[in-house]
Amino acid sequence: MSLATIFVKEVRVAWRSGRVWPLLAMWLVLAMLAGVSSIAAQQRADQDRSVAAERDQRTWEAQGARNPHSVAHFGQYAYKPVTALGALEPGLDPWLGTSVWMEAHYQNPASQRAAEDLTPLSRMGALSLGWMLQVLLPLTILVLGFDLFAGERARGALKLQLAAGARPAMLMLGKTLSLLLTTLAVTVPAWLTVLVVAFGIDAVPFADNAVRLALWLSAYAAYGLAWALLTLAVSAFAGHARLSLGVLSGIWLLCVLLLPRLAAERAEAIHPTPQASTFWTEIRKAQQEGIDGHNPGDARARQLEAETLARYGVDKLEDLPVSFAGIALQAGEEYADQVYDRYYAQLWSGYRAQADDQQRWAWIAPVIAPRDLAMAAAGTDLTHHQHFAQAAEQHRRALQRFLNADMTANAKGQDFDYVAAPDFWAKAPRFTYVLPQVAPSLHGVIVLALWIALGLLGCIVVLRRLQGASVA
Repeated sequence: MSLATIFVKEVRVAWRSGRVWPLLAMWLVLAMLAGVSSIAAQQRADQDRSVAAERDQRTWEAQGARNPHSVAHFGQYAYKPVTALGALEPGLDPWLGTSVWMEAHYQNPASQRAAEDLTPLSRMGALSLGWMLQVLLPLTILVLGFDLFAGERARGALKLQLAAGARPAMLMLGKTLSLLLTTLAVTVPAWLTVLVVAFGIDAVPFADNAVRLALWLSAYAAYGLAWALLTLAVSAFAGHARLSLGVLSGIWLLCVLLLPRLAAERAEAIHPTPQASTFWTEIRKAQQEGIDGHNPGDARARQLEAETLARYGVDKLEDLPVSFAGIALQAGEEYADQVYDRYYAQLWSGYRAQADDQQRWAWIAPVIAPRDLAMAAAGTDLTHHQHFAQAAEQHRRALQRFLNADMTANAKGQDFDYVAAPDFWAKAPRFTYVLPQVAPSLHGVIVLALWIALGLLGCIVVLRRLQGASVA
């Protein structure tokens, strides 16, 4: 039997099995729902954030004559750009937030966390194209392929084919190609919807959008290939179709649903996120008593006053040619920045430790690898969120320097009674954000390559077994 004959036969059997059409209908319905809801949600978010950013800037510039420090407390918002790939892979954005309030004295975490509004059931996995490929793609593959070898062995058809001269390598290759083609045909609504979403959303584009989309597609394609090879190997080893289906279903349940959840809970248990009340209490304590606990705020204030008087060569604050209030405010900001840098570094380190701990589970829960690669491609992973949060913080600091510099230069003798001209606020720096280039995790690539290699190894072992059976 030639490869073409085997391939055509397997494709015909697959489409006549009664499983293809229900699966195709399921993928069509879910892909449409996921696509429509994702596009609507992403476009709504893009519009809301665009309107909010415009209103925020307009309100900022229309404040009238006010004291710069009052304006510093009024603050501004930084909004994370909406991207098309974010609709495919929401990732961590619903959990970590998409906007930052930038005000004096405080480095606020991101807010607008959509996950806070989710029900317990929806927290298990919102319907998105990424979720469908993570969870439903392997399930579809095992449903289509669990009996490719096991079913024929139970019916005696496999022995007849080998006796008729069919080479085991051709059987394996033909069944592999037919399973991949049938899976592609069944899941084609999802892949087409991916392209519609990726190119159909009017959102902020990535500079390397084509590379990101290619990475996103490649991650799930490799994931599907690994599951196809695994399915064929198990089917060939199993004595009958029910055993093959049971083993593959158990692997899917364990590797796709249970282990990733366990990995997340274990990572949180080992590297717990500090309670918000404790986090901010420690920051306030460090600001008041000093980072090392030996440099309290009043001592720093006296030292600053002495240094300022010496710098300007005067004996009293009243003799300064500038406003000491502005100098003191900026010095307070700079010391607070040191405190925030220390505590946020610990916070980011904890988040990274959680992510790294979860990645280690990818060796036994392969769904983690394409998920992480896809989030990196979509810009919704921890790395992108940290980049955005730090960019917002750098802008906050620049804004405070701008406002405190005006206080220092123009508020002599008035301090907090001083008001800036109404047109001054339009001169303030505006927040602009450029997304970083994608940097996929080498760990995820290696994990997927390993699972593909394991599947190939399983198929090779099966080939030797089939060759022995054909000789017998």
